[in-house]
Parts: sequence; structure tokens; C-alpha cells
Amino acid sequence: MKKVLLKDIAQAAGVSVALVSYVLNGKGKSNRVNAETQRQVIQIAGELGYRPNGIARSLRSGKTNTIGVVVSDISNPFFAHVARSIEDAAAHLGYTVLFGSSDESAVKMDALITSLWSKGVDGLIVVPCESSFPFLDHWIKAGVPLVLFDRSVPGLNVHAVCLNNKGAGEMAAKHLIDSGYKKIAMLAYETDLVNMHDRVSGYQKAMREAGLEKQIQVIQWSMNPNREQVEQDLTRLMSSGIDAIIFSTNTLAFRSLPFLVQNHAKIPTELGLVCFDESEAFSLFAVPLTYVKQPISDLAQKSLELLLSQIDQSTPSSVQALEAELIVQESTKK
Repeated sequence: MKKVLLKDIAQAAGVSVALVSYVLNGKGKSNRVNAETQRQVIQIAGELGYRPNGIARSLRSGKTNTIGVVVSDISNPFFAHVARSIEDAAAHLGYTVLFGSSDESAVKMDALITSLWSKGVDGLIVVPCESSFPFLDHWIKAGVPLVLFDRSVPGLNVHAVCLNNKGAGEMAAKHLIDSGYKKIAMLAYETDLVNMHDRVSGYQKAMREAGLEKQIQVIQWSMNPNREQVEQDLTRLMSSGIDAIIFSTNTLAFRSLPFLVQNHAKIPTELGLVCFDESEAFSLFAVPLTYVKQPISDLAQKSLELLLSQIDQSTPSSVQALEAELIVQESTKK
């Protein structure tokens, strides 16, 4: 196969060789190349089968042994743990990791992928956000080795590694039911993300199978609910006579716990609580919280294995769903 040169990309894109060089060496922004032009150059480079030859890239292997990781918010304890687990697993395999946070913005996610790929990473692990399908589809079709983490996106021809979210939601609800709680509500985000829908679906399934379908209550918040919305919905929930709440993410729990404390909620005798994702704060809370623990180290290892297999040779896409563990603490011991 003929080696693809910078001039080939420049000719196909209708730009100068110098501009192509700037973009593929991560210097597009500093040389005032607009984001859309950078994206077009990278797309054409991928379509032509070009692989960057940066200083750090081994001439023999054609790799930099660097991968990019884009999470939603690295300040979130869950994603901080994810980032560290991927970094540790990658180090054992001789890889360096570059990180970025999308802040749940598909546009920012796309810009980060553009930047990381232009720096010569061999592939990327990405936590997709809402409305990210067209952006991810673009990179997949451009031949960029890619693995989705934590969330899958229906219709994309790509590997994904995530939790069995439906099973986890069902497990959380069944535990509360078995512990004597009957009027169980769930707090979730208002989103099209599959992982959130699956957690809610699992909760609803457990409630229906226990004959508690009429007790199902799902409260949905935006990604950044204001304090007034939180207080209004929690006040309404408490007034409705619920006796347990499942928080579908740790951030939803953190937003809700101050209100429950201020209103002297009697946990666990009158209100049981189950949260998703591990946090030291859950054990330091006055009543240690029961939570759904994700196998983060296993998820990180599996995502790396799939990514490296994609880098070496493209393989058929698949969704790998791992099982959660329920860590039972005082908040559900009625």
C-alpha cells in the first residue's frame, strides 16, 4: 500500500501542506486554524489511512504508546476513580494516558477527540454524552480506534464497556423490597443516555414483579438542577409517603442529602436510601449509605484490552456489560 504523505492530505483537503502539518502535530489552534478545518483535515487523514509520525512515535511500530481518555467530569469521584484505574492499567501495558473532561457537552467532547487525535494518540476511550452520536459516528468512520466507556450508544458500530445497569437498578430495588420498604422512589436524570434508562427500567421491573407497580415514582432532573427544583421535588416525595429512595448517580445523592438532613429524615427507620457508585462520603455520612459498586478496575482493564485490539486490528463491535455489587450499609437496615 502506498504511504500517505502530508501533500496527499493537503491536496484532498484543498489546503497547504504546512496547515496539514500544524493540525496533525497538534499545533492547529496555536497557528489559528479554525476547529472545522482541523476536523476536516483529520477526517481526510483517517480516510486516506494516514498515521502521524511524531517524535515520540516508534518508527518500527508506528505507535506512540499513548491513548486519549475523555470522561464527563474528572472532578466527579466516580470518574476520578475511572481515570486513575485506566491510567494504572495502561501503565502496566507501557502506555501513557492523556485526559479531558467533556462536561456532558457533545461539542466539547468532539473538540477533545480532535485535539487528542491530532497529538498522535493511538486510540481513545470515551464516555459518550447526550447527542454525541453524529460526532462519534464521524470518528468511527474515519478509522479512529475507539471504545466507549460507562455508556453505550445504540446504532454505533463501536465497542462499549459498561455496567449491567438494568440488573443493577433491579438489584437496588429488590434489596429495599426485601428489607421491608414498599413505597420506593427513584431519582434520575432527564436524558437519552442508555445507562440511565436501564437503571430506571431495572427499578421498575423489580417493583412490578413485587406487585408494587402502583408505588413506582421516578423523578427526573436536568444535569444541573437548581436548589429550588431539588427542594420542591424532595418535599413532594416526602409528602407522598415514600419510605425509600434510589439515587441513580452519586451526584444526585450529594444534591439531595443536605435537604434530607436539614429536614430530619429518619434514616433508615422511616426512609431507606440506596446510591450508585462508591464514595468515601457515603461511609462518613451520619448513617453510612448502601450503594451499588461498579467494578471500575475490571471495566478499565476490559476497555483497554478492547482498545488495544482495535489499534492492532479492527474487530467486530460488541457491548461488554459487567455486573455490579451491592454494598449494604446502615441506610437500608430498617
